[in-house]
Amino acid sequence: MKLDLSRFAYYDSSIFYIINRNVTDTIIIEMREDPLYWWKIYNTSNSQIPTNQIGKIKVDEQNNKWIAIWVN
Repeated sequence: MKLDLSRFAYYDSSIFYIINRNVTDTIIIEMREDPLYWWKIYNTSNSQIPTNQIGKIKVDEQNNKWIAIWVN
């Protein structure tokens, strides 16, 4: 048996499992998160924020990022 696993933000995997006839068995699968989706770094080089001093970040229901900055 071949199981192909794919899920957003997780590593895609294929598992091959040999099944014996007339034997009951359990397969436990633990998927590993892709570290690229853990953090996104925003700074003056890759976004429109005017400073690298961030006060707060909020993500709303539409996945918009709201960033509060410190202004001197």
